[in-house]
Amino acid sequence: MKKHDRRLAPRFTITDSGAVLVSQNLIVSHSLLDVSERGLAFSYSNSFGHENWIGKEREIDLLGEDFFIVDVPVRIISDRPFGYFEMGDFFNVEKLHLRRCGVQFSPLNPKQKNQIDSYVESLDILSTQED
Repeated sequence: MKKHDRRLAPRFTITDSGAVLVSQNLIVSHSLLDVSERGLAFSYSNSFGHENWIGKEREIDLLGEDFFIVDVPVRIISDRPFGYFEMGDFFNVEKLHLRRCGVQFSPLNPKQKNQIDSYVESLDILSTQED
């Protein structure tokens, strides 16, 4: 049985080192995973636990190699375990448990919308060139 995809806009996998800062929670993401014109997903470490924030509104900052967008209003739509990341040396390895958080953009101001649209458009061009 084929899983139904509810997404209304194509998502593009992020291959650079994009990051997300969740302002009110001081969460810095491990990595930006994918983005569309309607939302994005990122992974983060839940070393300090995670809160039940599905459905809540937040403001995030997006940082990447070629972009920086601040105070982007979002609504948290999913937050689930995503595996772990090992760090340390041969004698002391620590597992950081990761979570995958999906957000939907809330109404954006014109500047934010243009920045996100430009970023998504650049990813679309890159994915077309790689095919």
